[in-house]
Amino acid sequence: MISYLTGQVKRLGEKSLTLLVGGVGYEVFVAKGILSDVKPGQDIEFDIVTIVREDAFDLYGFTNESQYHFFKLLITISGIGPKSALSILDAAGVEDIRQAITNDDPGFLQKVNGIGKKTAERIVVELKSKIGAGLTASIGSESSSEVVEALESLGYKPVEIREAVKQVDNKLSVEEKISQVLRLLGK
Repeated sequence: MISYLTGQVKRLGEKSLTLLVGGVGYEVFVAKGILSDVKPGQDIEFDIVTIVREDAFDLYGFTNESQYHFFKLLITISGIGPKSALSILDAAGVEDIRQAITNDDPGFLQKVNGIGKKTAERIVVELKSKIGAGLTASIGSESSSEVVEALESLGYKPVEIREAVKQVDNKLSVEEKISQVLRLLGK
């Protein structure tokens, strides 16, 4: 699986770009915001989500870690494929989507082309439990996302991790946050 690429933009397409890495061109599907910001010849790096299907091997690239993690959450929902997830992220920022989910507002998600009422409701119901009802912008910071992901990999439950992260100073480094949260979870 490819999880990270750095290289030079070779060409831009409508929904993707070709990234030249060591003489090999990779087609990477990206958000519209990235396509409008980059130019051929520019060096760029991406966190990559690789989607392998019977008839495709697609790469989805993100320069923003919170978008990367949210994309991975979205594609876990039945009926949401990678192209729909990318469209959702194109329609609004991660914090706006997170806020809509927290506020039980599927109408916000229905504004996305191809997302109907039932799918929007499913997104709200399924992601609300995954991101936590009380998730605030400070908890949603990139470093806090890394803390949650690291501790989940150690077997801790997301709900207990988020509660502990709320008690930790946001100015600390990721490593310091993990250390403090581990102390809190160990009590």
